[in-house]
Amino acid sequence: MLTDLLAGRVPPGFDPDGAQLTGRVLAVKRAGSAARALPVLRTLPGWPGGFVDYAAAHPKADCSAHDARAYLSWLRVHGTAAERAWVAVESVRSGARRWAVAHGRPVVRVGSRVYGT
Repeated sequence: MLTDLLAGRVPPGFDPDGAQLTGRVLAVKRAGSAARALPVLRTLPGWPGGFVDYAAAHPKADCSAHDARAYLSWLRVHGTAAERAWVAVESVRSGARRWAVAHGRPVVRVGSRVYGT
């Protein structure tokens, strides 16, 4: 039943409108948990709408931190151009990468400074 609600499906015997609303509320709550685990997500353009759509198709498999990282990995491939650029810049800012390309321009981390953003 909960799995159906989280995936946007109506469980047997449920009111369709109520089930849809409940599923959306649960997805927004999941987005809040992901943002608490990885606060930089709040700066993502379109947050939390994109995550809520992602959550409907991707069940949570582990903790909220893993959920947030899985969303970022998904965005690298499936996100809009703006979302992919944001992920590239954030990977440099966080220190996970030394350089990336965002909007066709290099972004480089030298010491604690990020250039090209």
